[in-house]
Amino acid sequence: MLMIGRKFAGKVEQMLEDHFQHSQLASATESTERSLLSQSLPFRFLVRACRLLAPLQQQHAGPVAN
Repeated sequence: MLMIGRKFAGKVEQMLEDHFQHSQLASATESTERSLLSQSLPFRFLVRACRLLAPLQQQHAGPVAN
């Protein structure tokens, strides 16, 4: 059982607000490219190949059932 009090919630709220004050907005592309640079060359190649083929997969997938 997890119990969270108002005091704990207040500390978490303050911590998050402090962190957000020092944060910087990054685009999705920038974030992805930065994380990809730390990966191995084969992994980066496969990610880029998947991105390249994604439109083809969506085109041939057919209608989505609701």
